[in-house]
Amino acid sequence: YSLTEITFEYLSPLKALHCYEFNECSSLTHFEVPSSVTRIEGYAFNQCTSLSEITFENPSSLKTICCYAFNDCNSLKQFEIPSTVEEIQKYAFNKCTSLSEVTFENFSTLKSLPPYVFNECCLLTHLEVPSSVTRIEEHAFESSSLVKIKIPSSVTEIGKYCFNKCLLLIDVDIQSSSLTKIEEYTFNECRALLQITIPSSVTEICGSSFSFCSSLTQVTLGSSVTKIGGSAFTGCISLVKVIIQSKITSIGGFAFSGCLSLEEITIPEGLTEIFDSTF
Repeated sequence: YSLTEITFEYLSPLKALHCYEFNECSSLTHFEVPSSVTRIEGYAFNQCTSLSEITFENPSSLKTICCYAFNDCNSLKQFEIPSTVEEIQKYAFNKCTSLSEVTFENFSTLKSLPPYVFNECCLLTHLEVPSSVTRIEEHAFESSSLVKIKIPSSVTEIGKYCFNKCLLLIDVDIQSSSLTKIEEYTFNECRALLQITIPSSVTEICGSSFSFCSSLTQVTLGSSVTKIGGSAFTGCISLVKVIIQSKITSIGGFAFSGCLSLEEITIPEGLTEIFDSTF
């Protein structure tokens, strides 16, 4: 527990930082990952509560950051992910409560943001997802303090509960042209979200996807949406206007229940099914 500093000789042959390697080294404040390391394994820095800085010797060879690698490192303030990283596993930065800046080196090769990767990162307000990423998986940013997020055109999947209870999230810019579904509870209880435009590639708004977004005033649905699931916008008490394009055929039960400010909703002729208590 009293370990404060670790250094490696030049041209270290070390290939991996193993599971629980520095577990609960609560006095460790800084760590430079040697250039030779390709893998940081699960719980490698678990509960290193004084660790404030991680750097990477150039050129980095790191390929994988495993599950819970930096779990509960609550002094870690910033992290630059090397371009060589192809995989980050679930809970990698779970409960890093001081983490306020995450950046990606240019030409990132990362393919996905895994489940719970930034769960409860309560100071993380902004993040630019690299264009290499195709999937943002379930619960990835749950209960974080994101204010703004830009989702690049490369993303084809956003998982359930991805931004669930991101209470400060105001601005979501979905640039994807391949995303086909807004999954259940994706933006549930994003209470600061003001408006959202759903891209034309999306065909389904799933149940409770925007439930209790209490500041949401306007929703524009893309021209390909055919189904709005049950409780999709329930409890959106500030929602005034919903623009629905021509292809929608089904609106689920309680979809707009509790939308006390709703003044205008455009329903196209093609609608064939409205369930109980939709409004």
